[in-house]
Amino acid sequence: MSMFLVDHLGTDPIYIGVFTVSTAVMSLLVNRNIGNLIDRGISAKTLFLMANSSLVITGFLFSVIDAFWQAVLVGVTLFSAGNSCIPILLVMIRRHADQSGLRSAELNAQMRGGVSIMWIVGPALSFSCIEKFGFSFTYVLAASMALLALLLGVWLLPDYPQPVVSATKAKEAFKRPSSRFWLFGSVILLGNFCNGLYIVAMPLYIKQDLGLAESAVGLMLGLAAALEVPALLLAPKLSTHFTRHRVFTAAFYFAALFFVSVFCRMNYRSVPAMHLRSTRTPYGPAPCLAVPAQEYWHSFMVTITAL
Repeated sequence: MSMFLVDHLGTDPIYIGVFTVSTAVMSLLVNRNIGNLIDRGISAKTLFLMANSSLVITGFLFSVIDAFWQAVLVGVTLFSAGNSCIPILLVMIRRHADQSGLRSAELNAQMRGGVSIMWIVGPALSFSCIEKFGFSFTYVLAASMALLALLLGVWLLPDYPQPVVSATKAKEAFKRPSSRFWLFGSVILLGNFCNGLYIVAMPLYIKQDLGLAESAVGLMLGLAAALEVPALLLAPKLSTHFTRHRVFTAAFYFAALFFVSVFCRMNYRSVPAMHLRSTRTPYGPAPCLAVPAQEYWHSFMVTITAL
C-alpha cells in the first residue's frame, strides 16, 4: 500500500500512517462485531463470503481511484471488512478440528504453511505486474483471484453450525480477564505494531533508498515466505516438547533481533540475512505485499487450502 499511495497517487509519505491507522482501527471494530455475530449463531461461511465480496469490490475500486481520500474511503468501508476473511476462516478451521478430532494448533499451522507456500509466488508475481503493467492491472488481477476464491467458497466450503451451549455453561465459562491477559494482549499489540511499521516502510526502502526495481521487493517478500514455512510447520511440534510459552518467548527474541538489525545499515545482501534470523517469529517480516493485492492472494489461497 505504501508504494501505491506514494508512487501512484502522489501522496506524501506522512499520509501513509493516516490510511494505515484508519483502516486498522476500523478492521478491529469489524472483527469484533463479526465475532459477536458468530457467537450469536450467524453462519461463519456466510460472513466469510460477505467479507470476500468486500475484497472483490475493493480490488476493482482500487484499480480506478486517483485520489488519496478515495483510497481512505474504500479502505475504511470495504477493505477493513475484507480483512476479516482470515479470522473467520480460522474459526471455521477450529470448528472443523473440533468435529473431526484433529489438533487445532497443528491444523492451523498446516493451513498457514500452505498459504505461505503460495506467498512465495504471490509477491513476486504482484510486484512484477506492477513493474510491467502498473497498479491498475495488478488490482484487477487480484480482484479476479478474490472472485475465484469467492466462487470456490460458495460451492465447496462446508458450513459448520455453531455449537449449542447452555446459558448456565456459558456463564460458568466466562471469567473476567486477569491482569496477565491484558499484559499478553499489550505484547501482541506492540509486536504487530512493529511488524506493521516494517511492512509499510520496507517496500519504499528497497525501491527508493536501495534504488531497486519493484520486482526486487517481491523477491524479498517471497524469500521471507519461503523461510517462514518450515518454522510454521515445526511450531506445533516444538510447542509439544518445549511448551507454547517457551516457543512464543523464543519467537519474540528472534523478532527483537530482527528489528534491532533494521537499525543497522542495510544493503541488498543484508535484507535476506535478516529475514533468515526472523523466520521463527510471527512478528518478523511477514510475507505480505505492500499493496492490498496480497490480501486477495491470501484469501484465495486460504480458501483453496481449506477446501
